[in-house]
Amino acid sequence: MAQLLNSILTVIKVFEKYAKENGDRNSLCKKELKQLLLAEFGDILRRPNDPETVETILSLLDKDRNG
Repeated sequence: MAQLLNSILTVIKVFEKYAKENGDRNSLCKKELKQLLLAEFGDILRRPNDPETVETILSLLDKDRNG
């Protein structure tokens, strides 16, 4: 399998791993997104244990401001 395709499939699998907790594999609730960010990006976040870090990321991702 091509490297890029394999990488895309991996991203989808990781997304679904966290999304399935609320029963909808096509979307993440806020709790699931926080879990994904901390587990998958915790090593590159400056202050992963600071709740404000995750809240800042969530705010940047929430383009329509619907929470």
